Amino acid sequence: MSEHIDNLDLLGSGGHVWLWDDRVREQKVVGSAGIVGAYSMITSLGERAGRIAGKNGARAVLKATGASKAVADAALNVIEAAIEAYCDLGTEVEWEDDQAHTGTALVLVSYRRIGGRLYGASGASVAVWQFYELILRENNGSWD
Repeated sequence: MSEHIDNLDLLGSGGHVWLWDDRVREQKVVGSAGIVGAYSMITSLGERAGRIAGKNGARAVLKATGASKAVADAALNVIEAAIEAYCDLGTEVEWEDDQAHTGTALVLVSYRRIGGRLYGASGASVAVWQFYELILRENNGSWD
């Protein structure tokens, strides 16, 4: 399978990259009075935060086309509504990113539009673009 969120191609309409932060490692360090040194251990490997961004420092973009402006807007509304529904539910889903990392505990945290929609011609159709930022969290902390 190729890039997806919950087996849906929600982001395939525009340019983007998946960017991941380092895994959160919780560590406990114990030292006692009168003892030289300390003992430490990792107590948990937490989540890994990520985000969808644009390529080469640009903004991520969603795109839809239609026979008219209204049809193009409606198509983009469907994509945005699906992304926002995942954010609202907060459920863990399977995923694969643009670098073929996969996992089973992705949570979409927040979707934020950047600016207003842009419109233009795409052949005989109308195209609409929406710049955005999508914040993610992989609860398992890593990928397969």
